[in-house]
Amino acid sequence: MLALSRSHHSTWAVVVLLIGLADLAYLDFVVGPEVFRPRAAAAELTARVRPTSITISSLNAAPSSNTVPSSNTVSSSNSTASNSDRTVSNSDNVANVDPEPPPSPSHPPPTAATALFAQDSAKLNIASVREVERIGHAITSEKTFPEKLHEVLVVGHADNRGTPRYNAALGRKRADSTARQLRRLGIPRSKLRIESRGETEPIDSRSVPQAWARNRRVEITVHWEEQP
Repeated sequence: MLALSRSHHSTWAVVVLLIGLADLAYLDFVVGPEVFRPRAAAAELTARVRPTSITISSLNAAPSSNTVPSSNTVSSSNSTASNSDRTVSNSDNVANVDPEPPPSPSHPPPTAATALFAQDSAKLNIASVREVERIGHAITSEKTFPEKLHEVLVVGHADNRGTPRYNAALGRKRADSTARQLRRLGIPRSKLRIESRGETEPIDSRSVPQAWARNRRVEITVHWEEQP
């Protein structure tokens, strides 16, 4: 009797299990896998929609400021910066190059100076000494000195007061004192030519003190040999 009861219960369990399996098969067939399996259906739907969503986002989205540049962009930027550095360096090198000196003239130009004197005097005053020193240094500083120095003409003058003979002698004394100063500065005696014009070549013919002061003078003119 006990064995018959157990067999009866086992039979009902099998029947219930078969009914359950049949229901599951029916739902899968009628309703469909998308409803019956919601997780799988949701995953598949997401997979289908995702490419379209990504495409729309990439077309409409503005470039982000936090976007990390690609390695090619960084490399290109570094290359540009390197080229800029080289350009600046080249500019610095060009800026540091000394400009070429202008070509020297074919021959040094003649120079001139005028020394003034007090009345009835052949002594160089302070201003006249400075003027003679200026012209002397200009001569000796030339690169072609003394080879290309032709001559230094020193001409003494006087105002028109006094006799012509006296004024001629006074002009000579003034030229001699100027030539001595030039020799002290290094001008060879052989390059000096000394003359006196006395009162014959005034630069101001008026008979006033200002004109007399301008006529009491020594004129220095420097001549150089022509370069080939």
